[in-house]
Amino acid sequence: MPKFSLSFLSLLFTSLLAVVFGSAALADEPEAASAFEQGAVFLEADEMFEDAETGRYIARGSVEARYQNRILRADEVIYFPNENRVHASGSVVVVEPDGTVSFADEVELNNDLVDGVALGFYSRMANQATIGATHAIHSDNGRRNTLKKAFYTACEACGGKDGKSGKPTWRLRAREAEQNLDDGMIYYRDAVFEVKGIPILYSPYFAHADPTVGRKSGLLFPNVGQSKKYGWYYEQPYYKTLSDSSDVTITPRVFTGKRPFIFSDYRKRFYSGSMRLRGGITQEQEFDGTGARFGNDTIRGYILGEGKFRLNKNWYWGFGAEAVSDDLLFLRYDIAYVDNIRGLFRNSSLRLSNQLFAVGQGTDYYASIAGIRYQGLQAADVDNQLPIVAPLVNAKKIISNNFAGGKLALSLNTAVLTRIDGIDSRRASTRLDWQRRFVSKQGIIAKPYAQLRGDYYNIENQAFIPDLGTSNQNLGRVLGVAGTEIRWPWLKAGKNINWIIEPIAHLSASPNGDNVGTFDIITVDNLGNTVRTPTSLLPNEDSITSDFDETNLFRPSRFAGYDQWEDGLRANVGGRISARWGQSGFTSLTAGRSFRSTTNTGFLTGSSLQGKTSDYVAGINFSTGTTLKISSHIRLDQDDFSVKRFDVSAVSAFNNDQLGPLRSVLHSVSANVRYSNTPANTLGVLVIDELIVGGQAFLTKNWGLSAGTTFDFEIDQNRNSFAGLVYADNCSRFELLFQRRNTIDRTLSTGNSIKFRFTLLSLGSFGG
Repeated sequence: MPKFSLSFLSLLFTSLLAVVFGSAALADEPEAASAFEQGAVFLEADEMFEDAETGRYIARGSVEARYQNRILRADEVIYFPNENRVHASGSVVVVEPDGTVSFADEVELNNDLVDGVALGFYSRMANQATIGATHAIHSDNGRRNTLKKAFYTACEACGGKDGKSGKPTWRLRAREAEQNLDDGMIYYRDAVFEVKGIPILYSPYFAHADPTVGRKSGLLFPNVGQSKKYGWYYEQPYYKTLSDSSDVTITPRVFTGKRPFIFSDYRKRFYSGSMRLRGGITQEQEFDGTGARFGNDTIRGYILGEGKFRLNKNWYWGFGAEAVSDDLLFLRYDIAYVDNIRGLFRNSSLRLSNQLFAVGQGTDYYASIAGIRYQGLQAADVDNQLPIVAPLVNAKKIISNNFAGGKLALSLNTAVLTRIDGIDSRRASTRLDWQRRFVSKQGIIAKPYAQLRGDYYNIENQAFIPDLGTSNQNLGRVLGVAGTEIRWPWLKAGKNINWIIEPIAHLSASPNGDNVGTFDIITVDNLGNTVRTPTSLLPNEDSITSDFDETNLFRPSRFAGYDQWEDGLRANVGGRISARWGQSGFTSLTAGRSFRSTTNTGFLTGSSLQGKTSDYVAGINFSTGTTLKISSHIRLDQDDFSVKRFDVSAVSAFNNDQLGPLRSVLHSVSANVRYSNTPANTLGVLVIDELIVGGQAFLTKNWGLSAGTTFDFEIDQNRNSFAGLVYADNCSRFELLFQRRNTIDRTLSTGNSIKFRFTLLSLGSFGG
């Protein structure tokens, strides 16, 4: 808020007292700087004198006073000691320590020199907001400012200080406004909202929080939108500060076609950390994509929460809470923030989780312990068959940095999975890792490594196996791998580009890990032949999906977890070439393939890792540093080089100076593109063949268009699309958005929606 009142008047008063008692120094006196540093007043003017006839003290001509990091400037300052009155005139300016700048034509103080009147007043605050009036009255001992014919805006000042000659993008004008320093609010009487000087809205009463107040209870700007599912809606948030460290936002959303939905957002900061809880509740039937109701009329809602708290400098604990009454509730009501990461582990967008965890990390160790409970959102999900994972322990400790010349580490990993309906499993794994690095005189880098691991499994509630006579098993296995990675980087320094060419070979050997817990189920086919079907008792809980690309080409194992084991002799060969130019230009290509001595049926069929030779994989990264970034992954068939998998993503942003010949028709452009082509079974999912495009183009400095779509080539259809109109400047942003959803999820069919958002700097957002 503008602080012209108390500080403005005190500075004038102190400055005049300095003249009276001689504590101010002229500009050319060397003691002035030190006096100013010590907190005294520095006052300079073209002339300073006493009017003996009237008893006035006058400073005239380029008056500047500095006191306690505040600066006062005026053409003339007059002090009337007999009347306890100070008068400053002529382009009066006060600069506050926080950057607030206040202006006035004249300032008149009376009585106790705390209350007074400023004529032609306006103040430019540190947050760019400007408030002004034809005259301002300072009263209640410095706690209230009454502004007559007031105006307020957060747009850059472009006109006179009376608020009339300029035409900012938006402005509030009022017959009278009051700044209340006690409650941190600004109140308006007969308020008019103007856009480019044109009156748009009138309200006999309006109020908002003072923008210089960090947190203030009150109504926030509403949201408005429309959808075929629930009709038009109006959403009115109310923000309440509960304490210095907590607040809550309550948001009723009222529909024309459905019952209200009440949202809440609670935040609390503690000495050791913070937490946030989002939720919502309603009582309503289910409804489909057309809005038709069906099913039970009952209470429905959700909760999304997270928290993290520091135990000491090395340890913290936290939680993630996610629960919903209906699988489709988030889609029905278009609830955002569902996919945010809450807790230690990232979820699929089709699954919720509740997590409780603790993490510790020091210079030579890392440890985490967690418990997880899942809730599925897909039609085929049965929550009782999803595991409760507790405890899940992962710990690693560096035992020695010089064991046989290398680093020796000990790791522990345990996972206990319990299902209400289904197989329960418990696994404990201990691992020793050793690694060393050699560099030859020729620059060849060799990294030999070795790993020894022991696994113990306890498995319950399996289907009864007659051949074994039991449904429960206790199994153990000892595994190991040894190998080396060899790189030979070559540097070619050029005038503009520096190149690095790096051949890479990775060799490893592992014993067969599939024999433990494996048996043959013997059956007889229709022709009377005996059929032996190899079956493993070991569960596969953490290595269900397996992918193969350049990111794991040179890893000892391509399995992400512990349950599956990559065995046999293996050779991964390839290389990397990279280039750097300028300050941030970069590109790289990594490519290669894998060879193995035996087959491994643990990999998915589409990964190309089941056989003895793999497909060719490559990855390309390109970045100009600021305008364009491209990342691509490709897998080519090992026989005919046909494309088996292809992903590419690009992000670009160009301002007017970077558009070249297009700068005459475009002001700025930003876009993101992603294309994915993944065959079935590569990631344990169906075929993915889709293009996601989104972008924004400003045709002028302020007006632009936005659009985006997700096109599924497998079904030859747009799944989702949007288009919008955008206006943006330094103090406001307006968006009108049309959205089309073409996907069908159970009872939710396709539908359209319209949303608009109007954001005013320092006041908030209006719209959906």
